[in-house]
Amino acid sequence: MYRMTGYYCPGCGGTRAVQALVHVELLRSLRCHPAVLPGVVMSIVFWIGMTCEKIVRPNIKRFKLRRIYFYVVLGIVMIQWIVKNVLLYALGWHI
Repeated sequence: MYRMTGYYCPGCGGTRAVQALVHVELLRSLRCHPAVLPGVVMSIVFWIGMTCEKIVRPNIKRFKLRRIYFYVVLGIVMIQWIVKNVLLYALGWHI
């Protein structure tokens, strides 16, 4: 999208953020794309809870995905997209 339009896409930096997480570079991951780290943490907690519920006890209290979590992550994606494009065109910073 950047090559075609000159604007960053909302997902720009997501792959770099995942690569940084694999190398345990949390700050670099957050700088590349701030929605990746919370998304990964929520996914891990959710899947651990589901596994415990299925294996250990069916009535265990676990983390449940709620619609508000989706909107929070979507908000983070949109804010970082706007900020990156404003920094690109207002200050000339390539992030």
